[in-house]
Amino acid sequence: MPEADPRNTGSYTIQEASYYLLVPPATLRSWTFGRSYPTSVGDKFATPLIDVADHESRLLSFWNLVEAYGLSQLTKVHGVPFKNVRRGLEKLMEFDGVSPDTHPLASKKFLTDGRDLLIEHLGQTINLTENGQTEIRETIDVFLSRVSWGTDGYANQWYPYTRDERSEQPKVIVMNPRISFGRPVLVGTGIATDVVAGRFNAGESIQDLARDYGRAADLIEEAVRCELLRTKAKSA
Repeated sequence: MPEADPRNTGSYTIQEASYYLLVPPATLRSWTFGRSYPTSVGDKFATPLIDVADHESRLLSFWNLVEAYGLSQLTKVHGVPFKNVRRGLEKLMEFDGVSPDTHPLASKKFLTDGRDLLIEHLGQTINLTENGQTEIRETIDVFLSRVSWGTDGYANQWYPYTRDERSEQPKVIVMNPRISFGRPVLVGTGIATDVVAGRFNAGESIQDLARDYGRAADLIEEAVRCELLRTKAKSA
């Protein structure tokens, strides 16, 4: 049997993924497993837009993580209601003949070739102004810039945020499913950010850690900042 692609293997619980994405667990759960909601004629079920890698163990893959990152960019950063993103993606997937199990939001081809069609469909559902269309196009471009793509056109690496996600940020922390089990590490190393932050929280200085790991102090600071941001979001 061919070896399973680590990018599409269940690796993250909802809690872990929400931690990395800075998205509430309940929100991420509805994106990936759907949710029931009451109506005047009884409960209905909203199907998920993301096809989860491991339904039995309820685990998300790296591609699922990237797809959820794309959804968060549209809904959190630009403020597009999720129901409108759903309509736009469903229309675009129908037009292009793809389905959720092909992971369109983790595909560079889908996001580049289909970008204008997606914006057009979103415009039909929420009557975007020209300025709004420009903002969504920029949001998708930022999304594309924080992902590295394989030769097959699918996501290989993701550079998560370490600061307020509306600001420009360095890409010095990376998540790669083939390195450190897909957890955040310093770029070009296997140094996990949670290990660095743990040592810092235990009382070691940035300078001592920089010397120990043979890395610049500002990179160590980014590793600590990455974990502090997520800890803050988790406790909020």
